[in-house]
Amino acid sequence: MHLGLPDHPDLGMVFASSASGTSSRTLLTRIADMDAESRPVEMPRVTGLRMGQRPINDLGGEEALERAWGLNFATTFGFMWEAQGVKDDPLRPFLSLELQAGISPEPGAGPADSSLHRDAILALWDAISSSIRLRPSGPRPLAGPPATERMPYAASRHN
Repeated sequence: MHLGLPDHPDLGMVFASSASGTSSRTLLTRIADMDAESRPVEMPRVTGLRMGQRPINDLGGEEALERAWGLNFATTFGFMWEAQGVKDDPLRPFLSLELQAGISPEPGAGPADSSLHRDAILALWDAISSSIRLRPSGPRPLAGPPATERMPYAASRHN
C-alpha cells in the first residue's frame, strides 16, 4: 500500500505485508552493512534519530529513523520499521513500513527540503507506526440477540 499527501508532495509512505515471513537479514543488520560500505564523505551527512528494537502492539520489530542532508543542502528523512515474521505463517507475516520525506516532485531531480520539520515528521511517524496491528483471525462471532437497553437507575420504584 502506498500513501501520498496532496499538501505534502515530498512525502511518501509504503506499507507491505508478506505471509512468506522473514527476509534473509534484519533491518538493523542491513543498515549496519550499508554504513560499513559507505564512503567517509557520506557519513557526516546522515544523522540517526532512532535506531533499535521497537515492538509495536505485540509485534517484535526493528526501527531505523534517519535525517540526511543532500549535496544541495536539502534536509530529508528516511524512516523504516520491520517485523520479520515467521516463514509460511500467515498469522505472523513479514511487515514493513517506510516513510520518506524530501522526495522531489520533479523526475530525476535531487532531493528537496522536507515539508515537515523534524518534530512534525516524528509525530506523524509515531502516530501511523503505532497503529500497526494484526487483525483478529478465526471465525466471526455469531450474531446474537440484540442487547437489551438498560433502564436508567431509579432511586425509588415504590409509589
